[in-house]
Amino acid sequence: MDFEDFVRAKRSNLIWFLLSHGANRHEAEDATQVAFIEVWRKWDTITENPWGWVCTVALRRFWRSSPKAAAGPAREDPAGQVPERTEFPSAADKVELSEQERAVCAMLADLPIKQRQVMALRYDGFSNREIADRLGIDPSAVRHTVLRAKSRLRHLGALTQEDAG
Repeated sequence: MDFEDFVRAKRSNLIWFLLSHGANRHEAEDATQVAFIEVWRKWDTITENPWGWVCTVALRRFWRSSPKAAAGPAREDPAGQVPERTEFPSAADKVELSEQERAVCAMLADLPIKQRQVMALRYDGFSNREIADRLGIDPSAVRHTVLRAKSRLRHLGALTQEDAG
């Protein structure tokens, strides 16, 4: 796959990936753009898993640039901040979230940052080993984090018994 095909195929997925990690629409688009610029610069040297590479770059960009991400879900937005204008989708890429996807983003936002990271990666289909490698933690820590996150989500009424399995 050439670079242009990769961008066309993965841009919406990357935006969703960042939204599921707590980014707002503008933060997700910014981090996506930066990540694809980095991928473009190194495209000839990325021989394995360009999707994993671009996810890592985009997520790091989001965490470094977002005070919201650094502060965690308990932080309140300061008074006077311009509200997100979700009624104006990007002309470059329209990502429409289904009702279920919006519900998942809302549920993830109620989790502590580490649990949110792990659950968002799980939701995106990454294995415990892949999550552990990506976050630099032990796979057993991933399993424990998943259990704690599911327990918290159950407590919040966000997971049904079928989802918790």
